[in-house]
Amino acid sequence: MSKAKKMMDIGSKMSFGNISADRRAPGGADSETRGSYSLSSLKDAEEKPEQIVRIDISYLEMAPDEWNFYPKLEGEEFLKLVKSIYEHGLLHPVVIRKQGERHVILSGHNRVRAFMHIKNELEEIRNGRNSGLLEMRDDSAIDPSEYDQIMAVIKEDITDDEAREIIIDANYVQRQLGQKLMTRSIIEKYRIIQQRRKNADDEKYKNIKTREIVAREFKLSGRHIDRYKKLESLDSRMLDEFYEGRLSLELAAKLAGLRPEVQSYISGRYLKEVEKYPARTLASLKPSLCKSDIDRIMRDIRYDSDHMKISVREDGRSRSFTVEDPELMEKIKQLLIEHANDNIE
Repeated sequence: MSKAKKMMDIGSKMSFGNISADRRAPGGADSETRGSYSLSSLKDAEEKPEQIVRIDISYLEMAPDEWNFYPKLEGEEFLKLVKSIYEHGLLHPVVIRKQGERHVILSGHNRVRAFMHIKNELEEIRNGRNSGLLEMRDDSAIDPSEYDQIMAVIKEDITDDEAREIIIDANYVQRQLGQKLMTRSIIEKYRIIQQRRKNADDEKYKNIKTREIVAREFKLSGRHIDRYKKLESLDSRMLDEFYEGRLSLELAAKLAGLRPEVQSYISGRYLKEVEKYPARTLASLKPSLCKSDIDRIMRDIRYDSDHMKISVREDGRSRSFTVEDPELMEKIKQLLIEHANDNIE
């Protein structure tokens, strides 16, 4: 058999590229995708069954880390994927970019790893070692070679940006992304679409903003896309706080609009106050602020937070009091909580 024939079996084409979410195995890790949503580049790759072939796994390459910045599935998540594939088979083909003799994985890195894991386990079983795989499927004949090849969509004549876009789309569809991966996905997608608009005369790119195209594909508002895009300019420490959920997207984007030296100043001196008083901080921020403005704003926020103003109306006259004693402030708060409903009409 020739090298080309061994690597890719063109005769074993299958038409399962557009299996819908409701036909996937319930609870299987291979099925955990956003079934109601399909991004354009991934959808195009998966809906052409004539391109689906069986390819030898040993010829496949992982995409570069700078393209595939998504972490590998590990631990229980990876074992769920292994179990799903072993019990129910591969429900979705991987997507491969063919460049000459090179075959780079664009979608399905973890599925390829799962195939390799299953093959290794089956070989161990043949050698007399027990494996959890035996509990998943009643096999009378153990055949590791069954996992030498994997079904794949082959993409040829695509650009680097189109390849990167497939990676982004696949991970967005198939995973629940945290803020860090979501931010990078949106920023990368924005850059790709923006560059494509500059280089194309296609009518579909006219009279529509880049942010609207990205928003439509990610099912977010244009305002959300703008905010994520602004995070490219955010101070690294504050960006980490956003990733950890201690800063909202709205506040992080507002902070990103400040000058770099002002961001660094806030990050070094006032980050805890910003996180403690997000609403007041958000309302006070403007792009033109300097360091002395930030000092004044934070003094005002601290003062307003360290005392309590009370207005009392009695016999037609209003009297105002300022309370600064923390213990007394707490007692007043408790009294208000206990009796506030008494006067609600």
